[in-house]
Amino acid sequence: MMHSIKVTEMENSMSNFTNNANYSYQQIQQLPQPFLTYPPYYFPNFNSEMQQLSQQINNQNNSKKIVPNMKEFLEELDRKFGNEKFTCFLSAFEEQEIYVNQLTKLTDQEYISMGVTIIGRRQILRDESKKFE
Repeated sequence: MMHSIKVTEMENSMSNFTNNANYSYQQIQQLPQPFLTYPPYYFPNFNSEMQQLSQQINNQNNSKKIVPNMKEFLEELDRKFGNEKFTCFLSAFEEQEIYVNQLTKLTDQEYISMGVTIIGRRQILRDESKKFE
C-alpha cells in the first residue's frame, strides 16, 4: 500500500513538472530523486522536440546572408535596374568607406553629398541593402 502512494506522489510531481515549461534548476533539484531516472517512455516527445529545436537553430544560422562587397552589390543592381545606374557611385562609397549593410542607415543628405541625388535610386539602395542587415 505504501509503495503505490509513493508512486502516485511521484507521478503527480512529474505531471506538474512537465506541464510547466519554465522551470529552474532549483525546482528540478526539489523533485523526488527517482523522477530524474525515469525511462524514456515517460517523455515520448523529448527526441522530437530536441530535433525541432536543433533545426530551428540551424535555420537561424543558415539564414544569415553573406554581405557582398560594394562593387558586387552595385553591379547586381545595374543588372536589375539598368547599366551604370549604380556602379557610378562606387568610388564615392569607397572613398567614404561605406559598406552594403550601412546603406540603410544613411540619411538623404549623406546620399546627396556622395552624388546620389535621384530619390528613386536612394530608395532602391536602401531597399536592396536591407537584405544584408
